[in-house]
Amino acid sequence: VQLPCNSGSAPIYRNGDKLALGSLAVPEMACEPDRMAAEARVLAVLTRGMTMELTPPDQLRLLGEAGTPDLVRQER
Repeated sequence: VQLPCNSGSAPIYRNGDKLALGSLAVPEMACEPDRMAAEARVLAVLTRGMTMELTPPDQLRLLGEAGTPDLVRQER
């Protein structure tokens, strides 16, 4: 996952439309306070159980109690 300040990785577990991450490994490099706050909000969503919803053309919406981010696939 590419966060506003850091990046990390975790195993992903899927059960139907439910999505959960295993242990998330993210280094803790300091950034500007606004980017760190945004990162904390994203991590709050990712570290709790989520429901997935595909939205055309290539987005994935994660519905969770901590928020609802829209993810967009990017080619590397």
